[in-house]
Amino acid sequence: MTKYFKILLCLSLPGAAIAQEQQGYKQIADKHFYRLEYAKAIGIYEKLAAKPNAPKEVNYKLAYSYQETNEYAKALDQYSVYHTKDTVDKEVLYTIGNLMKTLQRYEDAKRYYAEYLVAFPDKRDIVTTQMRGCDSAMLWTRNPANFAVYNESGLNTNLSDWGASVYNKQLVYTSEDMKNEVLQTKKEKRKKKYGWTGNPYLRLYLADTKGYAIGDTLHMDRAISDFGVFANSSKYHVGPATFSPDNSMVFFTVTNKSDKQQRLKIKKGRVGKQRNLQLFYSTKDTSGQWKEPIAFQYNKPEDYSVGHAAFSKDGNRIYFISDMPGGVGKTDIWYCDKGVGDTWKTPQNMGVPVNTTEDEAFPTIGKNGDLYFSSNGHAGMGGFDIYKLSQGKTSVIANMKPPFNSSYDDFYLTSADNKTGYFSSNRPGGKGSDDIYAFKQMPSRTMVLKAILVNKQDSKPLQDGTLDLTASISKTNSRKNTDAKGTNYFVIDKGLDFILKGEYKDYTGEAVLFKSLMQNEDGSDTLVKYVYLEPKAKPIEYKVGDKFVLEDLYYDYNKYNIRTDAALVLDKLVDVLNKYPTMEIELSSHTDSRGSDKYNMTLSQNRATSAVQYLYSKGIAKYRVKAQGYGETRLLNKCKNNVPCSEEDHQMNRRTEVKVLKM
Repeated sequence: MTKYFKILLCLSLPGAAIAQEQQGYKQIADKHFYRLEYAKAIGIYEKLAAKPNAPKEVNYKLAYSYQETNEYAKALDQYSVYHTKDTVDKEVLYTIGNLMKTLQRYEDAKRYYAEYLVAFPDKRDIVTTQMRGCDSAMLWTRNPANFAVYNESGLNTNLSDWGASVYNKQLVYTSEDMKNEVLQTKKEKRKKKYGWTGNPYLRLYLADTKGYAIGDTLHMDRAISDFGVFANSSKYHVGPATFSPDNSMVFFTVTNKSDKQQRLKIKKGRVGKQRNLQLFYSTKDTSGQWKEPIAFQYNKPEDYSVGHAAFSKDGNRIYFISDMPGGVGKTDIWYCDKGVGDTWKTPQNMGVPVNTTEDEAFPTIGKNGDLYFSSNGHAGMGGFDIYKLSQGKTSVIANMKPPFNSSYDDFYLTSADNKTGYFSSNRPGGKGSDDIYAFKQMPSRTMVLKAILVNKQDSKPLQDGTLDLTASISKTNSRKNTDAKGTNYFVIDKGLDFILKGEYKDYTGEAVLFKSLMQNEDGSDTLVKYVYLEPKAKPIEYKVGDKFVLEDLYYDYNKYNIRTDAALVLDKLVDVLNKYPTMEIELSSHTDSRGSDKYNMTLSQNRATSAVQYLYSKGIAKYRVKAQGYGETRLLNKCKNNVPCSEEDHQMNRRTEVKVLKM
């Protein structure tokens, strides 16, 4: 993508002048390189780099050529080789960091940025911005915006297709696709291809999208036509195009038609050539046909570029990019207000914070007059990211985040309603090079949880309590306090499991486990959950002579081993003894009157001893607990030997008691 707007970049290339280089393949490769014909240079440099002791300059130029043709992994490999050969050149550290970032190796990128900053402390602002972008990218990737993205696979090709704009319910886009040569004359087919990529030059095309909804797949069997000879007559690149609100005027970008090319000054006396961009516009005649295009009055291709126009919502302002004098960075976003007739007032730079010391490009205008643009100077995920400046806000620049942005180049977002639209990207997974992507907003993936903290005994709300919400899948936690109605609200993802806990002074309660539904039965997006808490029981004050029964402590018939449920009861007694470390007790076991007196005495003693042994195993000192079996000698009712009694009456006598001997 960047090859279609790069202008007057000052390259720092190692090595001696061309005239001093050896003759042969390297001279041929360098000739292509300095003509910016990277596609042709790569094949030769690859052979030279494969030779033992290849000059470091070859690795650098091969890396640069790979980078300019979007082969980022190969570029990183060659820059790394170059860096091992030339450890003095610290400028390459920044380039390596950028490539690491593009390849989503964010921690490695930060390491190279930090090393670069040591060598160039005056670059702190841009380097720290890039490092913040690494941290943000890792977070944004885990939390993408709620939009579905579709590669227009029926429209995209393995070449570059980008810059989609809607015009009269049709799609006008920019492409270098070779199959579109069927639309060209024999003379046009004979034109040489773009040496930078080895592909045809960009042209504007019109795709019939009648009856098409975003999310459907555009097919190439739809009518594809040349947008118009009036626009596509340039020898070099054409596009993108933008239309006035009433579709009566079109602005489009054209690579400088003049044979006078701008010279690129290169270190060590080398020179290269690169054409600048210009804007042209056309209006319609009375029959609705586009007139002969007119050059934008502020074009000056011999000195700088002007391109990538975008109309304001009312059509009275035109935005564009340029590297004209008076800017902030390499390429800036500028604007002109409408003058008399077809004239435009003096260009104004949008300034900071929109423009940075790096590149801003591809401005477009959204539904409410919001400005979308791409930049590699703001904190981003890598390459060019898409940003939004909301109408009326002059200082808040928002990164559009995934799925709009990736670690690669993302640019030229157009939308009429902020819910659907198009953008372009060279991210992996596309058809090839730059692709057009459609997007649409999906139904909300979130809902509102209304959590209410109440007293279980009287259902009254508990004000100033605490609610803790944990998402089981991510273990993320949110904590909020309750209002006068015992309530607070959380925004939660649909279809996930959650744990909701409540806390209130001197209250106890259990956690609430629930799953957020994809849709409530009543169609609402609010889920209500109550958390019930009970007042804690007041602590018991014990004194010598007090007795209490260990409720629910049972043994199997005719046995005295400690069952699992009995252990839970004894654990509570352990807690009491730990709370009162000077307490000493007698733990006694009692039976009913059935069975012989001797047998019951033995059984009760064994049961008391087993219980006491369990307490010892939990760390209670032996001197603090005495085991005593009383058999049937201390019945609580009339159920003596040979007296008929119900099972309930007998159960009353079968018990384990605790008596406080000392405090």
